Amino acid sequence: MCYYQIPLCELFYHISGTYTMSGLTGRDDGGSASSDGDDGSDSAERVSDSRRTVLFGIGVTPILSPLLGEWWPPWSGRANETEETDERGDTSGTDGDDAGSSAGSLERLRPPDRDLTVQPGTQIMFEVSAEAGLGQTTEWLLDGEREDISMGPWESAYIDHQGADIWLHTVESEGEIGAEVDDDGDVYTTSWDVSLDSDGVGSPSITDSSPPQDELGDLDEYETIEFEVSVSDSDGNLDQVVWWVRAADVVYDVTSVSGREDTASISPDADELVPEGVVAWVLNESGGMVESEVWEFGFPTPESEFGIETVDTNSPISSGETLEVEATIQNTGDSTGTTDVDLVVGHDPELADSESVELDSGDAATLTLTFEAGDPAGESEEFPGVIETADDESEFQIVVEDAEPTPATFDVQELSTNAPVSAGETIETEATVRNVGDETGTTDVELVVGHDPVVEDSELLTLEPEEEATLRLPFEAGDPAGESESFPIEVDTGADSATEMVVVTS
Repeated sequence: MCYYQIPLCELFYHISGTYTMSGLTGRDDGGSASSDGDDGSDSAERVSDSRRTVLFGIGVTPILSPLLGEWWPPWSGRANETEETDERGDTSGTDGDDAGSSAGSLERLRPPDRDLTVQPGTQIMFEVSAEAGLGQTTEWLLDGEREDISMGPWESAYIDHQGADIWLHTVESEGEIGAEVDDDGDVYTTSWDVSLDSDGVGSPSITDSSPPQDELGDLDEYETIEFEVSVSDSDGNLDQVVWWVRAADVVYDVTSVSGREDTASISPDADELVPEGVVAWVLNESGGMVESEVWEFGFPTPESEFGIETVDTNSPISSGETLEVEATIQNTGDSTGTTDVDLVVGHDPELADSESVELDSGDAATLTLTFEAGDPAGESEEFPGVIETADDESEFQIVVEDAEPTPATFDVQELSTNAPVSAGETIETEATVRNVGDETGTTDVELVVGHDPVVEDSELLTLEPEEEATLRLPFEAGDPAGESESFPIEVDTGADSATEMVVVTS
């Protein structure tokens, strides 16, 4: 009996066996094989080295249930069929390796014996023969209840390399663990009776490994890399090391180990690997396993890569003022390159300024980009700004405040005289005054003369904002002290002043 009634088995195999799981689930961690489901939910999950893999299989239930109705999920409502299988002659409950059903038995490859005593919390790799061939999907049962399905790229890779299907399960309780395969109506089964004891089967150990995982460089730095693990097993039952190429989902090799202590190694060429690297599974004869840390390579750095190190601004600013943005850009790539550095502002982003920079590898430069602020919407307005390079971006906030109007302020723009003059002549002083404030105003413009300042003349001046006027302020020169005398004259508006030295001759 085929659970699916339509050739979905082949479809799922081609999906899981042809494409990496990273492509199906958005995973970018390099992958790992499936393990036991913890709560029977719609995903078979396994955590390894803080990376999570969600395997294709049980997780497709929400998609296929409405399409296939009673035929999906394949394990739904089949409790009665388990009883029917038992009645047909499932001999998984008999002693020894003869565990037949209506079609035959799955061979228990690991652990080989039906009775299994393990230490609590030990991870066991259960391994059965691939009676259905490369596309086999094995259902795994805990005390008769379906717990998981072997379906994914790592399972397919293992079947292809070893001719066996696997399931990783951490044993926390006693009971029966079963495996069942439906090969187009031919049902194959086997099982293990599991008990717990502190003297039972445990996991082997990895006592040393090389090269050190934290010293690997980029993959393109190597031609051939030797990986080695030193392993031990307290019961003296070391068996195999399975070497995986992560992300590519490939069994690179399976090497034999034995006894209480041993070493295993592989020496692949760099072009046989991917940056996500290599991981090793160490197994003993009873299925106890331990996984090595990952040998992961660095990813090659592009020829040039421009990162934004810091961004500083003079925000907040007033309306009409200029925003200045200082950005430090560093080339973290391997060679000299050029990039445009853009200043983009606003909720509807607009390019406000741009500058091109060329940097050698490792060099950095600080650029200043500017933007003239308009009037805010209200007393103040906040909007985003972004510094962008070809490889990086950094966002910050710009605050523009409504500037208070500046009172009328009179600046002396220019000052000139007709000096030198002779005694008794008139010194003509000409001054240009401008109102640089925001409001109309009036001020006295005074002409102050001498080392002991005396106001010699003044004029009342009224100007509108940004208006200017030229005043002439005369005074009569007296007799000099000697043949000639120099002294200062000053034009003072109250907010600003300008001074010039004049000479009077006898």
